[in-house]
Amino acid sequence: DLSIMAASQKKIAQSGVQKRTAGRPYKRVTHLISEGILQAAEALFLERGYSGTTLDDVATQAGIAKHTIYRRFKSKEDLFVSAVL
Repeated sequence: DLSIMAASQKKIAQSGVQKRTAGRPYKRVTHLISEGILQAAEALFLERGYSGTTLDDVATQAGIAKHTIYRRFKSKEDLFVSAVL
């Protein structure tokens, strides 16, 4: 769903931080990225279930790279617990 990715990008734009082309994000927007990951994960886990959701799917829906998820969550199970439980 592009609405989650668009909402995350809109929040980042509204934070007043200019978009960076490469490298780590500014500390002021890292919580927004985590929020976008959790929203995307929750939506996918509820729609498809645990086994039907991949981290690639979550990354695509959140508009980020998969390694960004692994920087914040140890595993798919850790993400599931954080997003749904």
